[in-house]
Amino acid sequence: MFDSFKQNTYLKYTLQKPAEVSIYILDKDGNIIKTIAENLRLTQGSQSHGWKGDNDKGEFQTTGIYIGAVEVKGNKTYKTTVEIFHW
Repeated sequence: MFDSFKQNTYLKYTLQKPAEVSIYILDKDGNIIKTIAENLRLTQGSQSHGWKGDNDKGEFQTTGIYIGAVEVKGNKTYKTTVEIFHW
């Protein structure tokens, strides 16, 4: 969920059991622009990871729609859209 009045957007999800996850932000073409975490071991329950709208080089991204992807090792990838607004 993105809140245009705050600096960060958060990818929130719940794990049914402990898992190893990787979290990425993708552009509209499906290219990874930001790696938030890779092979992160997490416990069961609610999780939240922030993204401040930058890419892996630290450059702020343009206004648009991006895709937040959470890959759960041994399972599947979950995706959601993320919007960035510039005032």
